[in-house]
Amino acid sequence: MAATAERFSEHPLARAIVKKAAEGGLAMGEPAEFRYLSGQGIVCEVEGRRTLVGTRALVAKESIPAPADGNGSQRSSEVLVATGGKILWSIRIADVLRAEAPPQ
Repeated sequence: MAATAERFSEHPLARAIVKKAAEGGLAMGEPAEFRYLSGQGIVCEVEGRRTLVGTRALVAKESIPAPADGNGSQRSSEVLVATGGKILWSIRIADVLRAEAPPQ
């Protein structure tokens, strides 16, 4: 569901979700009524259901209750997936530090 929603997005987090779904052999459908909200995520229709994929701010704006962020990490980004007014998943995406990257 997340990969279908993110399928046409060029955002790095979206690309990571789509790549992981493809690696796992998961089927991706065609999102309908695709709307990208800068800095928040995507609202679209997946399999006939209104679907949100994005930040906590996006789901809060849509009045969807989200669980406490108990797995928070400054080294990963959280993407919430919601449909039917409920959170289905929380996806954590962490970037691997390249050996040639300068120290922070």
